[in-house]
Amino acid sequence: MTDTPENSIQLNNFFRIAMRREDGQDLNPVQEQQGDVGAWTIRSARGYNGIFAVDGDIEEGIRDVVEITESSTYADLQNEIVHYLERKHGLTVMSARLRGHSQSEWMDTLLWMKPRPELGGQPAALEMLDNTRRDLQCWFAGDVYTLTVEELVEYHGPNGKTIERWETVDTTDAVHGNYFDAGYPTIADVLSRLDINPEDYGTNENIMELAH
Repeated sequence: MTDTPENSIQLNNFFRIAMRREDGQDLNPVQEQQGDVGAWTIRSARGYNGIFAVDGDIEEGIRDVVEITESSTYADLQNEIVHYLERKHGLTVMSARLRGHSQSEWMDTLLWMKPRPELGGQPAALEMLDNTRRDLQCWFAGDVYTLTVEELVEYHGPNGKTIERWETVDTTDAVHGNYFDAGYPTIADVLSRLDINPEDYGTNENIMELAH
């Protein structure tokens, strides 16, 4: 790969970790939960399709709330839907205010899941919903990255010219679908996702840093 990465971490003079923004994700973070997390978009900017992950019974109930509501504001309508989900179905609910990089990119969605006592109950459900909300915000804003390890390779032409370019190292698999808030992960997180040891490159984690 010869294109300039959006961000990088230098391992040594000849190896680096490159971060490139992905063009698009086939699945959003709610879909990746495979039914564990439900979603309903209450409103969104023009031109956006909402995020919906809901079974028939809950969908019918939400539509009934919307149809018979006397609320005059979005906040009141959202509260009515939240109360319905909590009271009727015993769900843990969280609001996700998704915002892009311009004022015309926005979506307000509710996320929910059924708390399971054997998995930690309400606190665990809230943590999972918060993680999903964070990843969903990254997905919505396009802050999703591919991580690769690259080597600086030197080529010598017949005319005596030398060309240097960064090429992907085949021995370390690229990691796709990384959600990073504002594009600033920790060094430890990046190393963990790529499953590499900086000492193999003659350096250590403490002196490594993002280029941007």
